[in-house]
Amino acid sequence: MKNEYVQIDYAPVTANDKVFYGPFLICDGFPSLTGTAFVEHGIDCAFASHNGNEAFIFSGNLCALIDYAPHTKNDKDNQRPDDHPCHVPLLQRDRV
Repeated sequence: MKNEYVQIDYAPVTANDKVFYGPFLICDGFPSLTGTAFVEHGIDCAFASHNGNEAFIFSGNLCALIDYAPHTKNDKDNQRPDDHPCHVPLLQRDRV
């Protein structure tokens, strides 16, 4: 199941959270991640940044910044995900 993803509409402080897209295979929804640890080992968590369609994804000690192009297969890896161990300066850019 770690090779699948969903998009969730979460409603803080309510019980109205819902899955609004998925589940789908990571490799089908994010072709730019094919051949990376994010497809092989799965994505532990992800969250959107405040810059357009960018999202941070995490798997073990790796993280990547991707342009996730919602509901398309036009995603781009803004940083080569298999070369980037997770580090704080990347997250500080977006004040996470």
